[in-house]
Amino acid sequence: MRAAHAGALRGLRPAGAIRMPKVIIWRDGAIETEFDPGHRDWRIGRSETNDITLLDPRKSVSRFHAELREENGRWVFIDLNSQNGSWKDGQRVNRLPLEHGHEVLFGDYKLAFEDVRIPVPPPVPTAAEVTADVQVPTADVPIPPDQTLMMPGKAAASSPAVVAAPPPPVVRQATKAKPPRKGVNPVILVLFLVSMLGAAGAVAWKLFGTRTVEPTIVQQEEPPAPEPAPEPAPAPAPAPVAPAPAEPVATPGAPVATPASPAPTPAAPVTTPASPAVVAPPAPAVVAPPPGGTTPATTRPGGTPPGTPAPPGARPRRQTPTTPKDNPAVVNRYEEGRRALGAGRFAEAERAFESVLAQQPGFRDTATLLEQARQGQAAAREKVLAEAQAAEQGGDWSRAISLYERAGAADQAAAARTKMTAAGDDAYRKARQFDARNRPTEAMTWYQRAIEWLPDSDPRKATAQERLAAIKGGGE
Repeated sequence: MRAAHAGALRGLRPAGAIRMPKVIIWRDGAIETEFDPGHRDWRIGRSETNDITLLDPRKSVSRFHAELREENGRWVFIDLNSQNGSWKDGQRVNRLPLEHGHEVLFGDYKLAFEDVRIPVPPPVPTAAEVTADVQVPTADVPIPPDQTLMMPGKAAASSPAVVAAPPPPVVRQATKAKPPRKGVNPVILVLFLVSMLGAAGAVAWKLFGTRTVEPTIVQQEEPPAPEPAPEPAPAPAPAPVAPAPAEPVATPGAPVATPASPAPTPAAPVTTPASPAVVAPPAPAVVAPPPGGTTPATTRPGGTPPGTPAPPGARPRRQTPTTPKDNPAVVNRYEEGRRALGAGRFAEAERAFESVLAQQPGFRDTATLLEQARQGQAAAREKVLAEAQAAEQGGDWSRAISLYERAGAADQAAAARTKMTAAGDDAYRKARQFDARNRPTEAMTWYQRAIEWLPDSDPRKATAQERLAAIKGGGE
């Protein structure tokens, strides 16, 4: 039977596992969006036509930046030739098969991929499947001739001959005064009665005093005396107490009237044996509570003890991504950025903070410091542009172009360079006019301006240098 039952259980097989992929997109340490990719392709970028549109205020992500594709049951991250690229572990990736726990950085965003597989519990066999292979033996069980089956509802009405075989004649003569009881263990009954008498005696002792209660306890012990027991009780038998003088308890009212009269002489011998024989032995066994008074720890209701493994069908709880530990290289780069920010080198600070975020996104307050560096750089640029415009209006073309290039204003620098070339052409023409009129002082002034403003590729610059040297030599 056991082999058949084990074979039925071995036929069960686990149903496999359920795959539950999930894509989570983070920005500045907070979840931007999370979704189940399902069985379709997803395009990610700033354009509103994408499946996942990223509201990127700094435009660090391209309009069509990347795409998620399912290929042969696996998800692949594909970069769509974006400007800033996609990065994993400090390396730029164009195509990356995603595994559980992979993270891809692109711009100010981070894409995390989770591929959780939840086991499915095996199907529970029905009662018909389990009992189909179980064979119950039907052989008759022999019953000894000296035993008789009893119906549950008729145990009290059965005769002593039904419960047990009659004892030998010798045993009946030895226990003639104590015939066997019916259906109840006599030892347990005697112990119970003795305990109840002890409890009643203790209560009476507290209420009515020593002299009055003891005779009452002896009198109450007489009813259970006729009930015999097959075996001698372990507690002292109440038989020696029964022959006590009955004169003090001739009437029911005698115990109440005893305190008003002087103590009678027979009461003393009755009280002395009653205390150790009746009251003292059962008191520790029944009346006294168990030591400690507390229930065992194993009977604690409800709940599951700590450390109990989860059932196989339970779905695991999603864990919040933990912040990685600080990298010494990242910490050093972070400190360099802070020093550059304090010294007013905003461009250097911006590069340092961008490097920190690329290696460890969300590191300390790097995002806040990066924003401060960009704001400081913008303010410094506005200041440099104002100085360049003032120099341009004053005719200091070289300084204006240098300031424009420092501020990164390439268009304004090119416009200033065109104006400077025109001013150099005009200066060369005036220098030649003063040189032809034999006015060396004015000619030298305009030759110097032409040399400063004309580009190096203009041949007139070399001519102006030669004439300036000749005029200075002739003057010496």
